[in-house]
Amino acid sequence: MQIEKIFGEIPIFQDIKMDKILFESSYPILFTCIEHRNIYLFICCVNNSDETKWIGTKTSYPNLIELLTNEITIRDAFANVTDKKFLITKKVTGVNFNEVDFKDLPQDLLPTAGEFLETESGEFEEEILCFEERMESKKMDKGENKEKKYPSLKERIEEYYGKSFEEVCAETDCFGEEIKEIDFGGPVGEEYW
Repeated sequence: MQIEKIFGEIPIFQDIKMDKILFESSYPILFTCIEHRNIYLFICCVNNSDETKWIGTKTSYPNLIELLTNEITIRDAFANVTDKKFLITKKVTGVNFNEVDFKDLPQDLLPTAGEFLETESGEFEEEILCFEERMESKKMDKGENKEKKYPSLKERIEEYYGKSFEEVCAETDCFGEEIKEIDFGGPVGEEYW
């Protein structure tokens, strides 16, 4: 199963990369993906000859670490961080993408309530260390952005996201939401320009 290729058919995930497989059978079942500075958690909830379905959510490294250390259930890992979830369906006819609120997802597609990943001690030590290093790196990146002065907010956003301002706005707009806020990597103030 070529998940990157399948998800890449969705405009907002054209640059998505498979990251960590947390549980698998003959195909990845629970896994993370990275797309620029975003980290996502996906679960394959249906896989048969007619279709394959995934539920996905934007997530955070602390949320993933809590999942891997059995502090939260698999369902909670999907419910946390943001209300907006992705339902991706792959059929012979193509890939379908829907953004839905967590409360509107069909219950039979969600991970079983109360079910933990049930990890063994040290089982995900490498993944946890990787996530902790990324969190630290992200903090350092944001700290560096606070020190640097920019001629305009547009240039600051472009450097933070590593792409043009127009691309950042278009990606945010793909969710069908009015753009109200863009994370630009630090505070705004005279001293930062």
